[in-house]
Amino acid sequence: MTIEERVETLEQELKQTKQRMIIVVVCIILIIIPGVFAWFSVVSPIQQDVDHLQASEFVLLDGQGKTRVKLSVVDDVPGLYFYNNQNDIRVALNATEHEPSLSLFDDQGVERVTLAVDEDRAFLGLFDRQGEFRAALSATEDAPGLYLLDEQGNTRVLLHTTEHEPGLYLLDEQGQIRVSVNATEDASGFYILDTQGEFRTALYYTEETPGLSLYKKQGLGGIELIADEDRPSIGIADVHSKGGVLLGVKNDIPVLILLDNQGEVIWQVPE
Repeated sequence: MTIEERVETLEQELKQTKQRMIIVVVCIILIIIPGVFAWFSVVSPIQQDVDHLQASEFVLLDGQGKTRVKLSVVDDVPGLYFYNNQNDIRVALNATEHEPSLSLFDDQGVERVTLAVDEDRAFLGLFDRQGEFRAALSATEDAPGLYLLDEQGNTRVLLHTTEHEPGLYLLDEQGQIRVSVNATEDASGFYILDTQGEFRTALYYTEETPGLSLYKKQGLGGIELIADEDRPSIGIADVHSKGGVLLGVKNDIPVLILLDNQGEVIWQVPE
């Protein structure tokens, strides 16, 4: 056999080998692909078609196989959750039927911040390291406000505004307002109340008459200082009646007046 014949024979054998390899590869593909699709349809919860990929839960893992992100639906509530490398949840985004919310957690898995919206308000809540509610910023249609709470969950500071009267309130442990600062279109005032919610001190300002009032109880009796433009005065009143003493200035002349229990003048200097 000449060299040319040997080369021709070798080329034919190589060609036949390539053809056999192609046939083998095609057969493997035809066997594996249907098996893969069959496995997904039977074992995997994922449903596939041309345009959709559906599942009840998607989980993203890091290089160590730990869950870092989860997208799932639990009790008909869809949620997106982020985890640290200790498998502690740090961020949760949920969408209930009436209140979507975003929650942030600390490194111990304690919820510290919540942002939520419902039919009546938008709400931002802050929690301490024990998970106790401590502060809130709320926006309603009529009265947006800021709330600060103590360790027992009692509101101690309230700042809110209505259409005509913004106000700042300090409350005691029983929820009783003890200090109030208010402002309206015509007047503003600083008020101190007792444990029964009765006014005891009032520092106020109107367009014409700023004043200071000190009450004994139930808004009765005490001392009242009025800085009227024409008639500044100071009055001392009895708790149980209308009697008292009035010292003032009228027409640039000092005036002292004594009143009986019915509020009638019984003595006055000058006459």
